[in-house]
Amino acid sequence: GFYEQDGNTSNGKEYIEWQVLEKKDDRILIISKNALDCRKYNDNRKDITWATCSLRAWLNNEFINDAFSVNEQSIILSSQISPDKNPCFVVNSGTETIDKVFLLNISEARLYFESDELRMCVPTKYAKEHGAYTDDKHFINKEFTCWWWLRTPGVNQSYATKVDSTGEIIPRGNEVNKGYGCVRPAMWVSIE
Repeated sequence: GFYEQDGNTSNGKEYIEWQVLEKKDDRILIISKNALDCRKYNDNRKDITWATCSLRAWLNNEFINDAFSVNEQSIILSSQISPDKNPCFVVNSGTETIDKVFLLNISEARLYFESDELRMCVPTKYAKEHGAYTDDKHFINKEFTCWWWLRTPGVNQSYATKVDSTGEIIPRGNEVNKGYGCVRPAMWVSIE
């Protein structure tokens, strides 16, 4: 896939770097190495779940069509995405969805990234230009880190969990309409 990353639209989109999280038979789970964009979890602050949030709709419509050719889209697998219960707060997690592109949940972020340091991420220049918050105390290769959304609900349904710029998972989360959170798309891809 290709997505605008350097903030210079005149030179076209840049190749997306992916990190492999898991291999199962003839498929792999991947996540973008960098935070590709800065988006709200939901356009309005209201009670929401992954199943009904605007970020899910954007990932599975505009993003997938913008970043991947028809041939590339054909190897992105539709996946059953189960609602994830927040381990710290009793809140409605919503319903199962079928998605091609999704966010990790708290359990997956812990499973696939064994430490806070491994969960740290930097935003693309494009994401920064669109409002991504960066932490001037934490960095990777001299680039400041950002926080990124998870799909698990936060302290209540108007909050969504996140991975902080320190790499720590924050179960309380942030308000769903915060415009400076970053997005690391994840997907299962066929490799046969």
